Amino acid sequence: MSKHECTIVIDTNQFCSDMMLSGLRWKSLAEYIKKTDACLQMPRIVWQEIYRNYLKTIGSHYINAASAIEKLNHHVGFSSPKVNFWGGSFQMNDVRGACTELATGDTNELGKAYLAYIKGKLNLKAKDFIEIDSAWFDEIVERAINHVKPFADESDKEIGRAHV
Repeated sequence: MSKHECTIVIDTNQFCSDMMLSGLRWKSLAEYIKKTDACLQMPRIVWQEIYRNYLKTIGSHYINAASAIEKLNHHVGFSSPKVNFWGGSFQMNDVRGACTELATGDTNELGKAYLAYIKGKLNLKAKDFIEIDSAWFDEIVERAINHVKPFADESDKEIGRAHV
C-alpha cells in the first residue's frame, strides 16, 4: 500500500460494540495506520465518554455476575465450587470481595488502567488528543440540553448522538 497522509478521528460510538478493541475492524485500522502515514486522533470529550461508558459497562457486568454467582451459591452452596473471576480463582461466596473497586464504586484505578490499555492498543500520544475549544463548547452544551438541532429530541441522551 502506498503511503499518504490521512487523519482518522475516532468517535465514542466506535467503542460501543468492541470496548477491548479485539475485533477485525480495530485490527484492520491498526494495520492501515502501520502501512500508511495515517494519524489517529481523538477529541478529549470522546476520551471522557469512553471512560464513563467503560465503567458503566463493567459495573453492569459485575452486577450481573455477582447476581448469577449468588443464585449459583443458593443451589450449590453446600459444595462451594471454585470459579475463575476477575483474574483469580475464588470460592463462590468470596467473589464480591474480589472486586472491591466494582463493589464499592471506587473505580478510578480500574478506569485509568482501561484508558492506558486503549492508549497502548491505539498507540495514542498526547499530541493525538483534540482539546475542547471552549469558544463553541458552551453553545453545543446549551443546544444539547434544550434539544435544539442538531440534537433532535428528548431521546438524545448524549452529545455524541447528535443528528445532522
